[in-house]
Amino acid sequence: MVLTQMRKSVKVIVYVVVVAFAASLLYVGYSGRLPVGGAALGAPIAVVNGEKISAQEFTELYLQIVSLQEASGRSVPESQVEALKAQLLNQMVNGKLVLQAARQEKIKVTKDELKKAYDEYAKQYPSEQAFREALKQRNLTVREFRERLRNQKLVEKMVEQVQESAKISEADLAKAYEQVHARHILFRVENPEEDAAVRAKAEETVKKLRAGADFAQLAKKLSDDPGSKDKGGDLGFFGHGQMVAEFEKVAFDLKVNEFSDPVKTAYGYHIIQVLDRKEAKGVEFEKAKEDLRKRVAESEGQKAFNEWFTGLRKKAKIEIKDAQLAAYNAAAEGDLAKAKQLYQEALKKQPQNGYLYGDLARIAEQEKKPEEALKYYELAAKYAPGEAIFHFSLGELYQQKNELEKAVAAYQKASDLEPKNFYLHYALMSVFKEMKRTDLAKKEEEKLNAIVEASQQSQQGQSGLPSGHPPVPGNEAQSQNKK
Repeated sequence: MVLTQMRKSVKVIVYVVVVAFAASLLYVGYSGRLPVGGAALGAPIAVVNGEKISAQEFTELYLQIVSLQEASGRSVPESQVEALKAQLLNQMVNGKLVLQAARQEKIKVTKDELKKAYDEYAKQYPSEQAFREALKQRNLTVREFRERLRNQKLVEKMVEQVQESAKISEADLAKAYEQVHARHILFRVENPEEDAAVRAKAEETVKKLRAGADFAQLAKKLSDDPGSKDKGGDLGFFGHGQMVAEFEKVAFDLKVNEFSDPVKTAYGYHIIQVLDRKEAKGVEFEKAKEDLRKRVAESEGQKAFNEWFTGLRKKAKIEIKDAQLAAYNAAAEGDLAKAKQLYQEALKKQPQNGYLYGDLARIAEQEKKPEEALKYYELAAKYAPGEAIFHFSLGELYQQKNELEKAVAAYQKASDLEPKNFYLHYALMSVFKEMKRTDLAKKEEEKLNAIVEASQQSQQGQSGLPSGHPPVPGNEAQSQNKK
């Protein structure tokens, strides 16, 4: 829904450095398994400002995460392994950076603080001896464990110090309290060529409103926001930071019952009307200040840490020694040429790794090189034949080339590989309808209905579709972006 997309999370994302340290406290000791990527045991997988993160340390923590996943009944899909490894290594790098900063700031951990942290772990076991035995089983001495605890506490203290540096003003409290109750009419712009015509339609609607037309009725009739149109465009109350910037600025500037001229956002043109306001004044505001101060302090602290850490990482010298993980990071940062080069280096060591070919195929797609993407997806499907996404992507590229029989075969292979993937079958049904293959579209619809029925049966007492599933469409073909 447009409303859901427009609302922005007020929680600022903080780099997960404390969590990475906490997870590594009791990582499983080396048990004869080769490090990720086959690197030598003593070789670094990354170097952060001259300090090494060993391949062994990384592998042990990675294997523990996988073991915990498996113990909970959820294995890590092969298609997600690369992303998991890259995320884990980034967290370890982030933790190393904050630990280095804590040492530079000469932050200390007292004996009492260290003892308290140690006791909190030890008391989870029947006795001190049982805890020591658990450490021994993980190839850890008490001294090594205490050192890890000390590092974790240093990281925590460094994060707290930065967060507590954030200053909170009365204006911040007022902004956190203020809300407006608004409604809107959205005229969606699907492509740039439509912009002028859509704006003209929005301006014509403003004229009707000025002439006395009913806002709610026009919203029900004209709005392209399915989440609010049936409610007359009503968005309810919202505060600062919950809507996209252009929309929010106008909404908070409007007086009660006033409506705007067309407002352009990434979604199209909006006509906004404010129905009510919650002002930062009076007894209720004074009563709310204490809770507001805590909430704003947390939010501003997270922002302060993000800004501080962004600067810290920008100045750092970070070398990722594993070509595949370095390539993943380069692609995530938008450096496609570097990512491509690194993936090709990784292929020299793993020439039958289908996922590396898949990565190269995605880069070729971003570079708008369909023939190259097709070549890599064919290799990806050859060496990782169980991955439905590779076959689906092949189907799309064959379809673009008008090689329809090949496209159908690839799509059907994808369908067979993941019989319970709702979104895949939803997309395939739409694709087959587009190709005028109503027989195949019907089969996909039957699979969708079977998935829904199975989900409903497993969710006793719940009605409707499983959480997160869109409704099964009727006869209208709808496109679905591949994941």
